[in-house]
Amino acid sequence: SQLKWSPNGSYLYSASKSGHTFCVWETETWSVEYWSDFKGVIHAASWAPDSKTLAVVACDIDIKEDSPGITLYCLAFSNAPPKIQGVITPVTVDLGQQAAQYSSCGTAKRSIKGVRDVCWDTSGKRIAICYRGAPAVAVYAVKYSPFLQFSYHGSVWGPPATLPYQVKFKPKYGRGALLMVPFCHFDEPRTSLVFVPMYFT
Repeated sequence: SQLKWSPNGSYLYSASKSGHTFCVWETETWSVEYWSDFKGVIHAASWAPDSKTLAVVACDIDIKEDSPGITLYCLAFSNAPPKIQGVITPVTVDLGQQAAQYSSCGTAKRSIKGVRDVCWDTSGKRIAICYRGAPAVAVYAVKYSPFLQFSYHGSVWGPPATLPYQVKFKPKYGRGALLMVPFCHFDEPRTSLVFVPMYFT
């Protein structure tokens, strides 16, 4: 199962082992709301730093290796606790396009099987996506102008013959964001850590 506390501690996200449903608990009265409106399986989720938006990544059950159906959805929580009343917003991001590019890079065809991890940085301006089987991590820029918008910003690559398996931002990193990505080596039992500082103007 997946468990993610909201940054303000007012909500707790939980996904079932099957990934077909997830819920959000409110931690004052422990009331709960459930969602199962998404096409495919829920693979990962991350809260925005203001705890008012939850990004959820769903993957189609019938994934095509050349064009995996991976979508990021956003739920808005505009009411103050103990109310939940989460609303699915019109904001969606097709993560399958970037996954398809990763699957075709290099000489060997890679099989991208959804998303392993997602992390929203504490400034709210970047979100990182770690795919299952991809050699790189995708970074998206986040803007509120006036509505929430995501745009592909770049990729983080590790050493040769490695795969990333997690993404994490350092809390409150000065005038930007600091992303840490551990890369697992294919041919030996060791991990390489890649640190990527991002400065905002």
